[in-house]
Amino acid sequence: ERAINDSKNLPGYVPNPDLLQREAAMWAARNDPNRELAAVQEARRLSPDDPIIARKLIATLLKLRRYPDAVQEADALL
Repeated sequence: ERAINDSKNLPGYVPNPDLLQREAAMWAARNDPNRELAAVQEARRLSPDDPIIARKLIATLLKLRRYPDAVQEADALL
């Protein structure tokens, strides 16, 4: 967590989908799906065509039992 926060606090930091995916994985490991979702959503916003991020977003939504949102994201991939 410290490394991620340090990266975000660097001068000139630009949000990075890879860093956000790592942050999401950290929150998932800590069983904090709401923070995981926030990180994955930001990564998806930055990289909307990345199928791996899309899959992680859908999985996180399912974990949170936000089924309509998960279906909407899955439909957007088709």
